[in-house]
Amino acid sequence: MDHDVLNMFGVLLAIGGAGVMTYGGAVMIRAFARRMDRRIGPDEADLDDIRDRLGGLEAMQARIGELEERVDFSERLLARPASER
Repeated sequence: MDHDVLNMFGVLLAIGGAGVMTYGGAVMIRAFARRMDRRIGPDEADLDDIRDRLGGLEAMQARIGELEERVDFSERLLARPASER
């Protein structure tokens, strides 16, 4: 009877070990696939989209700078006494 328990333990250990190795292999394959995706990088369409967005952002920053100057001018003008305007 002790021999049967040892055999059963050995079978369960083998099945558990195979499961752990399968899971570990799957994790490693996913990690490798993610690493390969990062090496490939964005395609040309993505880069064009990023460039367009960057150009729009730079134009918006210039416009915001102009608006800040106008607000500053308006604040200075309104801060003056009415007789100096």
